[in-house]
Amino acid sequence: MSTTARRERERLQRRREILEAARKLFCEKGYAAATVDDIAAAAELSKGTVYLYFRSKDELYASVILEGFEKLEERLKELARSDLPLLDKVEAILRAFVDHCISNPEYFRLTQLFAGGSVRENLREELRRDIEAHARDLLLLGAEVVREGVEEGVFRHDLDPFMAALIAWRTLTGLLDLVIFGGELVRRKDLQRLMGQAMDLFMRGALKREADGSKRGMIKR
Repeated sequence: MSTTARRERERLQRRREILEAARKLFCEKGYAAATVDDIAAAAELSKGTVYLYFRSKDELYASVILEGFEKLEERLKELARSDLPLLDKVEAILRAFVDHCISNPEYFRLTQLFAGGSVRENLREELRRDIEAHARDLLLLGAEVVREGVEEGVFRHDLDPFMAALIAWRTLTGLLDLVIFGGELVRRKDLQRLMGQAMDLFMRGALKREADGSKRGMIKR
């Protein structure tokens, strides 16, 4: 391996270590309380080294959220482009979204805090726009799959694909917030049944009615 390649590998590894430390501290202490000094200490680096990779705490916070979005987007794009039957594809995408949030509670928590508004107001406008653009890209990906269902005659012709994707996203994130951070209100062991019923309700509302008023096959539990 050349010296240039080795240095680039080391640079990327150090950036990952800084982001990992930042993700944990932002989740544990909150955006306001976590400092760049804390993050540098957790990553076992100097504060100056952290600033070589990220210009500010704002940029670090935004980079953590975007890292989570990128991992999720990669997973969902693969499913959206698959040859799965439409209903199986929708179910796979919804379940992959839930699995990502459950498997990465720190990404989920930080994104929820941003969506809630208090943290968003503290970030520079350009960083807010960047995060919101990536969130919109994920919704557009979901909307394209819904549009595919409308065109195939599986979903109702009057369904707005973007609004349907937005409703599914906010429904699932609201329920996930209760499961992950809601204490005893919703038990973790009830997650699969809860999400199965949420997805079933979504599908019942989206599916095209047959002539006899019945619906096509519902989402599998």
